[in-house]
Amino acid sequence: QLALDDLRQAYSGVLEILVKFIDTADRYTEAHSVRVSILSTEIARELSLPEQDIENIRVAALLHDVGKLDVSIDVIRKAGKLDDGEWEQLKKHPEHGANIVEQMGGMLSNAVPIILFHHEQFNGNGYYGRKGEQIPLGARIIAVADAFDAMTTDRPYQKARQTWEALEIIEKGKGEHFDPQIVEAFTAVMRRRPEGVQRVQQRGYKYEGKVHRFEAGDQIHYSDRGRAHVALVLSQNEPLIVIPN
Repeated sequence: QLALDDLRQAYSGVLEILVKFIDTADRYTEAHSVRVSILSTEIARELSLPEQDIENIRVAALLHDVGKLDVSIDVIRKAGKLDDGEWEQLKKHPEHGANIVEQMGGMLSNAVPIILFHHEQFNGNGYYGRKGEQIPLGARIIAVADAFDAMTTDRPYQKARQTWEALEIIEKGKGEHFDPQIVEAFTAVMRRRPEGVQRVQQRGYKYEGKVHRFEAGDQIHYSDRGRAHVALVLSQNEPLIVIPN
């Protein structure tokens, strides 16, 4: 048991060192990998996955951007739009990352396919053309968590979006960019997070062309561009968007 504990401690130490290297490479995304790992783990638990699968996803999320260590630092930190050559270089970071982790072997081997395919899209328009369940489940989970954190973090090329904006973008990408099952689990997780709701208007809610007053606990069901939504009022006259239905 002592030897096993020593092995686990060494394993955790390697992960911590690698994550620090990743964060050093891109000062604009400091702690990004940790946040993505936490959210990915929460989504995996929402899906009631086995503990070993959850651990594999947690590790893969921590290391999903390790391949950026093999990408030019000028490309990583560029504030403007990437040219075609720079974009092709950046797109290789999942492959670089998978190669790095594969060489380490052992406990990290299960993270390799998740890292390799974390930029795939559910409809097949990702880096390698995999779609649907051809994409490892862990990679589909990290795709959602990674996108959410990227959108809600200041980057050299864009300001952070509001949480509710990121939620709506991910919802709109359901079935195209993202696995619908993962999006549902993600929104369930976000309901329990304080940042998962945002104030819409302090003075009421514009509903069917009029500003209405509501009581705490009321639910507002409405349609926007043909999609059904629901808002929850947490305090009088302050309805908060929860999630699109």
